[in-house]
Amino acid sequence: MTAIDVTETHFLECRSYRGNAVGTVAYYVINALPKQEGVPKVIHVTPRELASHNAFKMVLLRHRILYTASRSEHGKNLMQLFKVPPQSV
Repeated sequence: MTAIDVTETHFLECRSYRGNAVGTVAYYVINALPKQEGVPKVIHVTPRELASHNAFKMVLLRHRILYTASRSEHGKNLMQLFKVPPQSV
C-alpha cells in the first residue's frame, strides 16, 4: 500500500473500507502514521467527508492533524490515496 505525504505530521494510507447493508461504502479506514514520534491513528471517514476537501480537513483536525490542501490538491491527493483500491473488511 502507498502512504501519501499530505500533512506536516502524518502519512495517510487507506487499506480498507467497511460496507453497509446495501453494498456501498459506509466508511473508509484511514491510517495516520506519524512522521516522527507518536502513535498511529485509525480514522473512519465517510465517502461524503472524503469527497469535500473542507470536510476532510475538519475530520483530520478533530484528530489534531492539519490538512491544508486546496480543492484541486485534494483531488490529486485522493487519486494517490486510492491508487491501490482498499479492500472490504
